Amino acid sequence: MTDLSLIIAFNNIINDKINIIMKRTAIILLTIAIALMVTSGIDAKVKHNRKVVPKRMLSIEAVKHAYINKVNSLVQFEYDGYFLTDITGDGIPELWVKYGTCEADYMLEVYTFDKSGLKRILSTGAGHTGYYGYRNDNYVIAQNAHMGYETLTRITYTGKKLHEKIIYRSPGEVRNYKQLREPYFEFIPFNNANAIYHLF
Repeated sequence: MTDLSLIIAFNNIINDKINIIMKRTAIILLTIAIALMVTSGIDAKVKHNRKVVPKRMLSIEAVKHAYINKVNSLVQFEYDGYFLTDITGDGIPELWVKYGTCEADYMLEVYTFDKSGLKRILSTGAGHTGYYGYRNDNYVIAQNAHMGYETLTRITYTGKKLHEKIIYRSPGEVRNYKQLREPYFEFIPFNNANAIYHLF
């Protein structure tokens, strides 16, 4: 065999080795790419189906515990109660409590929950007043109606506290009070914490 034949034969062997290595490398890279695609797809699906947890919620149980403690502290007001709606838009429904010994001293207090714990963001008179709104909307309407006189107050969140703005006041005595399009918030008795237990 001549030197040229040896060189050609050696070159063919080298090329065969290189082709084998390249094929194996291509197979490995293809396998890795497929694995990454499958993993990404699963991860995307999990993220898509994952329940959105409010950013400010440190502990669901902590929220429930704080709200239950508050309503338990008011059980002596057997004719009053609470409702829940998220007016701040943070994913945690606020606790709205109405209590008093008579219409003259009824109070409405609204509580939220953040990193510092339970926080009151509104305290206002609530005699002869009903509350209307869509669940978890960004406002609540307070309708104060007594002896032919009526006032409507819009309650909204300003970023730190709730703000009250009168949007209607009857010019004098009226025969019929306004029928609001928003549904009425039914108050739940303080001795019934089921709505809080099933809050989330």
